[in-house]
Amino acid sequence: MATEGRARLAITLALAQKVSDTIRKTEGLWCYGDELIGATGIFAIDPSKLIIRVNDIDLSGFKAIICSFTIADTEYTTDLLTDALHHLSKHHRQTDYTDFMLVKLPNGLPRSVINVRDAYFTTKTRRVSLDEGVGHVLVQSIIPYPPGIPRLVPGEIMEQHYLDFLRYFLDKGG
Repeated sequence: MATEGRARLAITLALAQKVSDTIRKTEGLWCYGDELIGATGIFAIDPSKLIIRVNDIDLSGFKAIICSFTIADTEYTTDLLTDALHHLSKHHRQTDYTDFMLVKLPNGLPRSVINVRDAYFTTKTRRVSLDEGVGHVLVQSIIPYPPGIPRLVPGEIMEQHYLDFLRYFLDKGG
């Protein structure tokens, strides 16, 4: 990275942009880009991560490919990706996802009882199943995927409405 980092990163970003442009021309797919900036609080995007909309074909976001480009990617690896995406586009038909609606979480932040560091590094822990977690303080994060954003972090209490959300999320393929 010290000697070739800038050049390699430039190649990586060019490959990501090439794939993004290809996706935008592929029937049934869309790749978001800079048009997201300024929308719903988005300040910037990482051009090495592609957000691909697949709701026009027989896939939900839970079954889609999440693309992250690194300096290890090449024309060959990006060609494999675009070939796979073309295959998805050709072999999947539109599906009605009107019955798919995530449970809305209550407004506000989860209840925190100790700070993240103390919760994470505590030695007084006990493993419980997700269903047994209500009322317990977390020592690990719960990160639903997609999108891979923490929902609960160490030090917060698992409440029933979060369990309901996670159960629904898992049942839908998350």
